[in-house]
Amino acid sequence: PLALDVDGESALQRAAGSGNTACVEALIPVSDPLAVDHSGCSSLMSAARYGYAGCVHALIPVSSPLTVDERGRSALMFAVQRRASECVRLLVPVSDPVAARDDGRTALMIGAGLGHEDCVRALLPAGDPRCATRDGRTALMLAAENGHMDCVRILLPVSDPFATDSNGRSAPDLAIDAGHRDVARRIRRYTDARLGA
Repeated sequence: PLALDVDGESALQRAAGSGNTACVEALIPVSDPLAVDHSGCSSLMSAARYGYAGCVHALIPVSSPLTVDERGRSALMFAVQRRASECVRLLVPVSDPVAARDDGRTALMIGAGLGHEDCVRALLPAGDPRCATRDGRTALMLAAENGHMDCVRILLPVSDPFATDSNGRSAPDLAIDAGHRDVARRIRRYTDARLGA
């Protein structure tokens, strides 16, 4: 079980990445759950990457959920990218939701930018909607820019709708630039109401 394939993956990583929970449970005692492949991906990351909640559940107690791959991605981030809300719920309590990958995006930002409403809801209590990427974009800005109205509605009450990125653009500006005028109108109605206009 400790032998690696050509990609540097162990049998445990292969089982986790294919969603075989019974095999994962059988391999845990005779494997190194902390081992990573050539890209720095662990068994837990493999399970989260493909949305296998049973495997994630089995691996959490023997893994290090804070481990990141060579691009700074954690198991939580992989689960969000997969839109695996059950995996996200399992990982949030044992992860660092405000950790950022190499491009500066947190799990909340990834979920908002992809329009994964369930993931955004699961991450919001532990995440920080005020965090910004290197170019100053927040989760609200990413949701607005990509036209994800449901995520915008969730994020508006807990975000700074007046924040601007490094180019001076706000969430409504980014929405308009991307052709999402309805999203920009929604944000502006919210900010007008906050200002008492």
